[in-house]
Amino acid sequence: MSEQDNQVVEAINSADDQDILNNLDEGTSEVVEDVATLQEQLERERTARQQLTARAKKVEAELREYKQHASTTQSQINNQNLSQEDVAATVLQAQGMDSELLSELKALAKVRNKPLLEVQDDPIFLAIKKSKDDEQRAKKAQLGASRGSAQVKKEKTINSAGLSDNEHKALWRELNNK
Repeated sequence: MSEQDNQVVEAINSADDQDILNNLDEGTSEVVEDVATLQEQLERERTARQQLTARAKKVEAELREYKQHASTTQSQINNQNLSQEDVAATVLQAQGMDSELLSELKALAKVRNKPLLEVQDDPIFLAIKKSKDDEQRAKKAQLGASRGSAQVKKEKTINSAGLSDNEHKALWRELNNK
């Protein structure tokens, strides 16, 4: 090769090197931008993960507290040991038995040494219950009759039948003046 050919090859090589460097500069700037966006996404994901972790820890703490409360409440319920008499009394009150009558029933159950529900059919209790019912009926009967009658006073309106012309005009004026 001649010297001129060498110069042409060197010029071509230097031009190729320059193009390669330019392409590298453009590629690195794109890579740098890609790295920056990836780092931003990574930070967003980290903060989101931290928030989710904090929420999960809070919910776990609330769950533990709820379980503790539920277990203590259950143990309190188990410790109450309701007697059969209390349960029967509650049932009778729910059915509408008066508290005075219930106290009579309890006293009779103690005397007879039987449960409340069995003593409910005892002849003595039935007599006591009948006398209480009779007293209540007597109190209601003392209220007296109502005064006045249930007759409805007829009021004349414009649409009432059998109105004279003067009565109709008077009602019309009265309604329009209001």
